[in-house]
Amino acid sequence: MKNKLIKILCPFLALAVCLSVFSLIAFGDDTDINGTYKYTSDTDTLEIFSDDIMIDRTEADFSKNPWFSYKSSIKHILIHNGVTKISDLAFSRMDNLLDVQIPDTVVSIGNSAFAGNDNLNKLEISDNVTSIGDYAFGLNSKMLVKSDFECVCSSVSFAQSWCLKNYIPFTTEFVGNSQLSQ
Repeated sequence: MKNKLIKILCPFLALAVCLSVFSLIAFGDDTDINGTYKYTSDTDTLEIFSDDIMIDRTEADFSKNPWFSYKSSIKHILIHNGVTKISDLAFSRMDNLLDVQIPDTVVSIGNSAFAGNDNLNKLEISDNVTSIGDYAFGLNSKMLVKSDFECVCSSVSFAQSWCLKNYIPFTTEFVGNSQLSQ
């Protein structure tokens, strides 16, 4: 009797184990983590933790950015302290990108890093940024200057100089820990 009961229960137990593993895979935390970045679908947020993931791309290979498959879903980008550069084409042409948090540790923003983002209307750039590539930000998907875009930077900063040279709208106010003129 005991052996018969075990034979009957074994397939059901195996099925229960398989279903529980499947539910963990299918309904678990929908994030993609490899130590350098993380995408969380619940908040549509991409987080960058390391310079190691910041590889300069070209038009031909920018789809190799590991978060490319999420580019239509990403609304928020959080770049963590310690990251020092934003690579060429890192976050370009993200259909729904609304805001980006750039830490004071970033010193370089690459070519077209944020270009072609129709919904990104504001970037705060710290005084620590000393290099900004061509077409880095402020351009829509047609690569025209967005009239509703605003770069927030300090007066006489590298970012302000870059904005003036490239006809990108800017304002000067508080950025990071430094007081800026308004």
